[in-house]
Amino acid sequence: IVTDTEGMADTCTANVTILDTIAPTSILSPTDTTLFLDEMGMASLTIEDILVDTSDNCTVVDAELFLGDTLSQMASLIDGTSLPAGARQAGASGNLMSGGFAPALPQTLFFNCDDSGNIYEVLIVATDQSGNMDTTTIQVTILDTIPPVITCEDIDVFLDADGAAVIENDDAIISITDNCTDSLDLTGPFTIGGPTARTFGCDDVGLSREIMVIATDEAGNTDTCTYNATAFDTVPPTLDCPDSFTSFLDENGIDTTMNSEIGFTAMDACMVEFPIARIIGGINN
Repeated sequence: IVTDTEGMADTCTANVTILDTIAPTSILSPTDTTLFLDEMGMASLTIEDILVDTSDNCTVVDAELFLGDTLSQMASLIDGTSLPAGARQAGASGNLMSGGFAPALPQTLFFNCDDSGNIYEVLIVATDQSGNMDTTTIQVTILDTIPPVITCEDIDVFLDADGAAVIENDDAIISITDNCTDSLDLTGPFTIGGPTARTFGCDDVGLSREIMVIATDEAGNTDTCTYNATAFDTVPPTLDCPDSFTSFLDENGIDTTMNSEIGFTAMDACMVEFPIARIIGGINN
């Protein structure tokens, strides 16, 4: 409205648009974090774990978590117009609102054994009611620190015809369980370690040897078990006899012929010499 000195007035109208272009501010704690896989091989990160508070000249209406494995994914996330292939949004359905990401509830990123040992860039996006966004990134490290559980049992070791036996480290293992490995699979991906000398010979017969076995999972966590291995010689000796021989009795009716004179040959892996009993005419000589 404009009025002159004579009281004459005129008016005009104009449209005024009010804009809020100030982005909100996010307060994070901690700036970087480490997550540890649990006994089920899982870990999670929620927005509440890292976002302490947000401030804005008006109102913050949304805060979201995104995970990008590569720099190109992270750049696309910060741009805020699309969810790049391979990136993860916390609880997201993958739908987009006009000009930005859809709200995702609950705000939780999930990790599993495949993520163990990796360091990820996680993007936190706070959006106010005018669509202004504040973006902050943190590093999240995923670790598996839970050792496997290995169970052993005592075993018997039987020497072969050569008086020797060799056992493997996993011969006495009953089971191996781990948060990141199928408990029914004893072949891997565990590394089974133990003594390099696992051979048994005649000197070990009747003795028990204590052996320790070490199981190491893919993350380098270890567990040990100890078992006793007892060696037995159950292979009988072999005896070669002549088809016939003549035995001479002395005046006392005793056979004085030596076994070596007759040609008996006895072989055994664990004895070089041992007695041979001959029964002649019902008399054990």
